[in-house]
Amino acid sequence: MEVCSITAHSSKSIIEEILKIYSSIKDLEDEEILQDTSDHLKNVYQRLDDLITLPMDDEAAEAILNGHGFDQVLDAITRFRCLYTIRLETEHANTILTSNEPWEMLKNYSFYPNYCQLVRTEHQGAGLKANDTVVFLGSGPLPLTLILMCHQHGLK
Repeated sequence: MEVCSITAHSSKSIIEEILKIYSSIKDLEDEEILQDTSDHLKNVYQRLDDLITLPMDDEAAEAILNGHGFDQVLDAITRFRCLYTIRLETEHANTILTSNEPWEMLKNYSFYPNYCQLVRTEHQGAGLKANDTVVFLGSGPLPLTLILMCHQHGLK
């Protein structure tokens, strides 16, 4: 599948792009997503990131989400993103574990800045102090939120 570049952010062009992406991933098994080594899935994932960040008004977003029976399409795309994110986290976790400089490898993780912001927000919102004990339920292969909370804020 060749994913097109959207230059005009019309609802129609976005819908076409979403449907192309859906068509390319809908029949993939979980293991294919988790283990494929080609650039195809990486390109699909990147294109989804590009679509997510497009500027769009609420009316256009509603037209896309409500007007085309997109439930099945969005479910498949959500499944793909979730599995591909697990794949990325697993790959990066393994790289960190084998690295001579694990903190540097961790800082090179593409989502590291997002996690830093999340940790600041959660730390402030919960009113946590150094040496507070937290229980963290649920995490992917790279428990970055918990790692950063403990490292940056001295939590236990």
